[in-house]
Amino acid sequence: MVVSYNNETNIFYMLPAIILMLAAFAFVLWIFLCSRLIITIDSEGIHYSYPVFKPKWKKILKDDIKIYTIQNYDAIFDYGGWGVKKSKKKGMCITIQGDTGILLVMKNGEQILIGTLNKEGIEWGMKRLMQVPAETQ
Repeated sequence: MVVSYNNETNIFYMLPAIILMLAAFAFVLWIFLCSRLIITIDSEGIHYSYPVFKPKWKKILKDDIKIYTIQNYDAIFDYGGWGVKKSKKKGMCITIQGDTGILLVMKNGEQILIGTLNKEGIEWGMKRLMQVPAETQ
């Protein structure tokens, strides 16, 4: 039995696979470009949202925070990558890009690292949050 292949026929059958791969690539690119971590600090505490994956705002109350530090970290080595990650050894990490974050040690012993590209803004906000009584802010 002799089988002959026609190049035009092969391309026709491959077209749906090519379109599917391009659509998957476009979707991943869209997620990458739309991913952002929004952080606000007010008199109640720290509020954050990760709109693409966790659209609801999460709140970390000031009264639940024991100590905080601004530190450098390696997302891949320390937490296994970017995004919302949990590590038994290091706690929870919420990061998109960069290598600077705020490490919160909670009164219950839990640790949360929130990544930021605005180190000075986070430092200013946290100093104001933790040093000034909530009633006077």
